[in-house]
Amino acid sequence: MAPEYTKLYGMDISKLGIRMAAKKNTTIQWLVANFANLPFTDKSVSTVLSMFAEYSVPEINRILTDEGNIIIVRATSDHLIELKNIIYPEIHEKVKASSIKTFPGFLVEQENYSYQVTIQSTEDLLSLLLMTPHYWKIKPEGIENLKKFEALEVTISIEIDVLKRQK
Repeated sequence: MAPEYTKLYGMDISKLGIRMAAKKNTTIQWLVANFANLPFTDKSVSTVLSMFAEYSVPEINRILTDEGNIIIVRATSDHLIELKNIIYPEIHEKVKASSIKTFPGFLVEQENYSYQVTIQSTEDLLSLLLMTPHYWKIKPEGIENLKKFEALEVTISIEIDVLKRQK
């Protein structure tokens, strides 16, 4: 549990996602919002964590304190590759620009993590799909293909960038 002087906020553009998160953790104030217009005052946030989300450099700079930190978690092209191979007839990866160059004045530490986990049921596979943008992009036959699996080993492959303001 976070100390009382720390306020924690979680945001997502999905109302369903926020409802699910709010049921799991009541110590966090959950907001339906996005990075285009963050609902915080200037220089009021000490740490911004962006997980698998688009973000706005000007908005983060606006709300971040002078000593603030930014943590960005991005999926690599291998992230959930086994799932993507099932739900799509062809995989077309977008070319991702390095976001780090867009944060001048910050020191950057980068870590890469890759490991595999086994999803143990069809229901959990469908729940995993629902938590990804792929759910909104696939055709009905992609979901039907996934329903044929009772378990699936999937790759978790992410990059984590920790940015600290240079002094």
